[in-house]
Amino acid sequence: MAILKADVLTFVNNVLKEAFTDIDSEILACLADMSKYNFLTDTATDTLTVTDESVALQSDFRQEVSIIPSLNDVNSPPLKPYSGGYKELKDMMGSGITGTPAYYVIYDGKIYFDVAVSSAYVITTEYYKYHAKDADTIEFSEDFTNAINFGAAYYAALFRKKTSYIEIWRPIYKEEKAKMVITIPEQPHIVRG
Repeated sequence: MAILKADVLTFVNNVLKEAFTDIDSEILACLADMSKYNFLTDTATDTLTVTDESVALQSDFRQEVSIIPSLNDVNSPPLKPYSGGYKELKDMMGSGITGTPAYYVIYDGKIYFDVAVSSAYVITTEYYKYHAKDADTIEFSEDFTNAINFGAAYYAALFRKKTSYIEIWRPIYKEEKAKMVITIPEQPHIVRG
């Protein structure tokens, strides 16, 4: 079962003793804040053709978990982050070098590989993502109901300058976020060098 915007609105109206009809901006502020943590994941698959050196990041990309190349439906080991950065990777790569990618760098909205691919590859990117800017479809699971409700109440009080309610809901929301950070396991991923 999903978290419904109508249920969040009912919660906020009850705790703030109001009759708001629209709290989209408050819900979106809460979703954006919650997206700063490694709660939401997704997978993207891109097909690289011969001599491709990079692939564009997804629009909701926040941080990589793993990047796995596949050739003929056989997965290779995950690519490793190149610690030297984009310029050093390009200098190391040279021009015209093709092969099987082993390293990557994320730069300027793309994933760059250490070599241009020598044949068609499928790249599967598992990543942490930002929540879509859509208050009608809340992507967080039911485990986050309290955090979303408390956050929406806090932002409703903040945006409408209800000072006494800000002081009530800010610590409650912060505590619930901290609890979620502890209880939701982070996916294993490659740490940047």
